[in-house]
Formats: sequence, C-alpha cells, structure tokens
Amino acid sequence: MLKCAIIGLSRRGQMLINSVQGKSDKVTFVSDVTRTPANAADNAVNLGIPLSTNFSNALNYTNVKAIVSAMLHTQHAEQMTAIAAGIAESAIRVFRSPVIPAS
Repeated sequence: MLKCAIIGLSRRGQMLINSVQGKSDKVTFVSDVTRTPANAADNAVNLGIPLSTNFSNALNYTNVKAIVSAMLHTQHAEQMTAIAAGIAESAIRVFRSPVIPAS
C-alpha cells in the first residue's frame, strides 16, 4: 500500500482523497496539509487523517512514500521547492494534480 500525504485540501484535494480513501488497496492518504484547516477539518476527521498546516509534518509522518500536490497553481513553484528541499534525502515521490480547465 502506497502511503501518501496530500498538500492542498480545497475541493480538488478533498476529491482526490475521497476517490481512494477506504476504496483502494493500493493507495491511502495518511497525512494532510492545508493553509486553512477549518475548511477541511470535518473531512479529515471523518476519514481519520491527521491535518496540519506544516509541510514538515507531512514529510516526517511515518511511512509517507509519496506527496500529492493539490495546491493552488500559483503557489506550485514556491511550495514544490520547499517540498523538494525537505525530501532530498528520502525516497518520497511527488505527484502534482493536473490543471482541469473550467468548462
């Protein structure tokens, strides 16, 4: 089972979690990071996933092997640089949520 942390818990981030949590035998989310915990607290509690506002908490959470980025695209460069600095010595992989154009 691939244990993931997710950064960014807007609608897209919560959709990504809800699409696999408890439904997949290959992927599970074990840590969440968001700027606004109040917006995602209910979902995190319902799914039993620890919620944080700090990248290092996600990177240091036990057995995290992948980071899923679902944050605002305007913040990707800055936040991905911070994530990369924190995982330079680890075997963690980083995945970015694709841009979905408005219809």
